[in-house]
Amino acid sequence: MTKYIVQGGHPLFGEVHISGAKNAAVAIIPAALLVDGVCRIENIPQISDVTALLKILEQLGANVRFLNRSSVEIDCRHISTTQVSQELAHKIRASYYLIGALLGRFGEAEVSMPLAVFARLTSTSRVLLPWALRYARATLSVPRPKAGA
Repeated sequence: MTKYIVQGGHPLFGEVHISGAKNAAVAIIPAALLVDGVCRIENIPQISDVTALLKILEQLGANVRFLNRSSVEIDCRHISTTQVSQELAHKIRASYYLIGALLGRFGEAEVSMPLAVFARLTSTSRVLLPWALRYARATLSVPRPKAGA
């Protein structure tokens, strides 16, 4: 960690670049699934959750292209599945954002609960663990309205 020591009565000046917020990025990236086209997202932090979400989108069929270190273009025109990799979904707590985006666009989603949820359940309430394990991988679907209805 860098440490700055300021001595004397001199005012500070300069510029500081602030990277994007993790919690915002992990919500915005899955929202790209709602777009049947190209979505550009800028100022995203370089963290493992972001990397995992982008890998998930690629596995679903999206084309992910980095423009620079903090900007990415996501093309979701060729999504071929609504089943999220269990291995990747377990790595991030924010995988639940994918459920809403997939349901919103395709009417169905298959997403595993993140393992962090199980860790919290086991430490707070052992009674809920059997229920959580039973529903660890849920397949969700929303009926689509019929054409002309």
